[in-house]
Amino acid sequence: MECSERQSATIMRFERPVRRADGVTVSDRITALLWAGQASESGARAVRVFDPEPNDDPAVGAFMLIYCDDAMWATWGIARRRGGYELWRPSFGATAGQFDCLSEALDAISSQPSRRLAIR
Repeated sequence: MECSERQSATIMRFERPVRRADGVTVSDRITALLWAGQASESGARAVRVFDPEPNDDPAVGAFMLIYCDDAMWATWGIARRRGGYELWRPSFGATAGQFDCLSEALDAISSQPSRRLAIR
């Protein structure tokens, strides 16, 4: 098929979003999803990842919320902080620990004395 007319196009440039240093990496996401699959038998039902938007408060970095059993609110939270990971309980606002890598923070959740991850 031959085209005899010449056509023009407008080329639009799409800017790549600037990723902040405190964002969740692809490796972090994979680690969290693999953990959630294994932890589902212990009560984990969902992991939600929140990356900061360009105009967000710089003090708030990326974080994950882990929902367990039938809980309406997140049972656990993990935030990127100062080059590491902070594990906290959103329902209490209490920090449960600081860790060098995400897998350590997730292991800390799994090692809770309760058989179920959702401590009531």
